Amino acid sequence: MIVSNTSPIANLVIIGQLHLLKSLYHEIVIPSAVREELAAEYTVWDEVKAEEWIRTQPVQNTALVEALLRRLHPGESEAIVLALERRAELLLLDEHHGRETALSFRLKTLGVLGILLQAKSLGLLHMVRPVVDELIGRAGFWVSRELYERVLVEAREQ
Repeated sequence: MIVSNTSPIANLVIIGQLHLLKSLYHEIVIPSAVREELAAEYTVWDEVKAEEWIRTQPVQNTALVEALLRRLHPGESEAIVLALERRAELLLLDEHHGRETALSFRLKTLGVLGILLQAKSLGLLHMVRPVVDELIGRAGFWVSRELYERVLVEAREQ
């Protein structure tokens, strides 16, 4: 099972690459808070709601969600709790504090840049650089210069 937070899905929709998630993972599960965050972005939600391979599941451990809300946003908190409850093999999550928290629970995480690298390694993308550039320019995705360079090296595009 793959659980996702809002950012990977929303950013891939904005740049027209949502299909990569289906190709890589076949099915994604999101908690209710992520569904609500995606629904708040009308252009994103129009595409996401049509995808049957993205399913919503509510979290059960609301006490843990409440505890995580002291440090994280609702979508991140619920995504971490859902990943724990469902023993997810992977949690798709970009935000730094969210990833640190997920790692403290020994959850395996991957962000949108890692998704793009994985897609290239499997032949689903020819080049990572133009897609990352589009993430930055069109989706407003922030990437440090150091991380940008590291991704290009890993993609063998530098």
